[in-house]
Amino acid sequence: MKLKYLFLILIMLSFKKAAPLYLSELSSDGEFRMLCSDPLTNKYSDVTSVKVVYDLQTKQLYFINSSFYQFHYEFCQAQIDANIYLGRFNVDNYSAESLDRRYLLCNINYFRDLDKYSIELSPSDYMSKKHLEFLFKEIKSKVFFKDNLSLMLSTLRLQNLQNQFSKDIKVLLPEDIYKNMKFQTVSVGKAIGRLRFVEDLKKESPSLLPTDIIVIHETPLILPHVAGVIVSEFQTPLSHLSLLGRNRKMAVVAIPNAFSDQKLMQLANKNVQLDVFINQYAIAETTKSPQGASVGKRIILRCDLDVDSLVEISVMHRNSCDFAGNKANNFAKLYQLSREAKFKTPESAFSIPFYFYNAHANESGATQLINALLTNKDYLKNTDSLELQLKRIRTSIKSSPVSPSLLLSVEQKIKFLGDYTQMRFRSSTNAEDAPGFSGAGLYASKTGIVGSEDKSIEKAIQKVWASLWSYEAFMEREYFNIDQENVQMGILVHRSFPNEEVNGVVITKNLYRKGYLGFVVNAQLGNENVVNPTSGVVCDQFIAYPESSQNIQPDETVIDIITFSSLNKGKLIMTEKEIQLLADEIDKIKMDLWRRIGRKYAYEEFALDLEFKLDATTRQLYIKQFRLYND
Repeated sequence: MKLKYLFLILIMLSFKKAAPLYLSELSSDGEFRMLCSDPLTNKYSDVTSVKVVYDLQTKQLYFINSSFYQFHYEFCQAQIDANIYLGRFNVDNYSAESLDRRYLLCNINYFRDLDKYSIELSPSDYMSKKHLEFLFKEIKSKVFFKDNLSLMLSTLRLQNLQNQFSKDIKVLLPEDIYKNMKFQTVSVGKAIGRLRFVEDLKKESPSLLPTDIIVIHETPLILPHVAGVIVSEFQTPLSHLSLLGRNRKMAVVAIPNAFSDQKLMQLANKNVQLDVFINQYAIAETTKSPQGASVGKRIILRCDLDVDSLVEISVMHRNSCDFAGNKANNFAKLYQLSREAKFKTPESAFSIPFYFYNAHANESGATQLINALLTNKDYLKNTDSLELQLKRIRTSIKSSPVSPSLLLSVEQKIKFLGDYTQMRFRSSTNAEDAPGFSGAGLYASKTGIVGSEDKSIEKAIQKVWASLWSYEAFMEREYFNIDQENVQMGILVHRSFPNEEVNGVVITKNLYRKGYLGFVVNAQLGNENVVNPTSGVVCDQFIAYPESSQNIQPDETVIDIITFSSLNKGKLIMTEKEIQLLADEIDKIKMDLWRRIGRKYAYEEFALDLEFKLDATTRQLYIKQFRLYND
């Protein structure tokens, strides 16, 4: 047996040795496959790529073997000019007007789902229109797929040039790729369990087991305790399902025709293994035993119940999370940074500490119900009973009047801090926005209006407090083995945005290319939810780059587009100037927090999850939240 494996290894080594370092033309599919590899970025699924270099000095075209050279620079240094170094290479060969440009650099991507080949530039490559048309013509003359070759307009700069290109150049837009993908990797992982088709997730959720791999129609706001997920809607990288899947390190894949896929349907109710990779997935029946998630070390929560007054955000300190919760504490850090920045945090902000929730829970009888539930060690064995007990806790909290003195203090604080009367009351627990546990979407945020009966401040506070004991929040804490006895709910209060122009989420690392600069942005018009959108609605998805010394184009706005909002007629909903401001301001936030809490990571890999808005009247940039991005 060992000899057999040794023989195979020798064959593979001899094949690699025999394979060419490059070819001057591609005359067959076999030659393309011999040279290709997965692309360096994983924005799209099921793609292979060949790197291309054109030497302007020698007028030589090179199709590079990716088995030997991962980067264009490596090939140019090894095969053409040994005296070049990376910094000079980047400056000379990616800048728009460089007189020292020697190389035209690109990739040829083959999109299997579309059966199309397309030339793609690096987002930071400002190759001139003249050079780009020349390169397209040269490649087209040297490949077997000349009638199936297009130019991928992956950046806003290239899309702005679209109508100026020669008619001989076919173009491929990012949305054409996105809407025609057969699958999408959401979260890399492996799952073994029973495959179950779930028509109504909310209705069937109580019957799901930790060893089930579920097939669902739409993006869930809350992810049940299951082994893996197949969803029939494409996800943004910042949707709740994406965040929860990565947080749990579980296999999640999007397959648009999942409920009509014959292969999947034949596996229904069978024990299967689902493997989700960056650029591919596999599912097959297996005899391996189902695997539920392993239980981690018990997480004990900290809480300080001694702070018995409202606390303005401007005076909070680094340990305020112990009495105000993580969201309010993080908001306070943003506020401090905003004082010398070009972004704002929502005005009139203050915290209602844990003390007031705890007092209300005691007075309403909720604490007695909570203790009765948690002292029963078998509470997880009967889902119906657990849901009923949690509902009683929530009802107790919502039906008991809030302390009149607290309501008076809240109204007085709102009046003292400004002229806003429509306020947002947001959950701020000690079991969310934490390292290893984001808690995204678990708890409620409600609007309260001074003087309103329908949307009263009292109702807003009661509903936020009660959301601590929703079934979904309780089970998510159980999944991560979080201490339920000391979970506490604080509330972050600030002015509401009834007429926001843009809302969005940013992850401060390049999710599509490890170790490289770039922030992933999802943005949408108005109040349409980015992380849990209406079915069928797509948001702007792009990669923005700060004006950083690490950026090849520090003085240019580089926007690498993945999709456009389906609500904005094929145009970005933010201007280039607004996107650049967003990237630059977030880079400052990231740098400050990296210096304080993130130095165990390389800067490029230190990731925050931030939420932002543009005001409808002024288009002022507001950043309202950050938490560590747990992947």
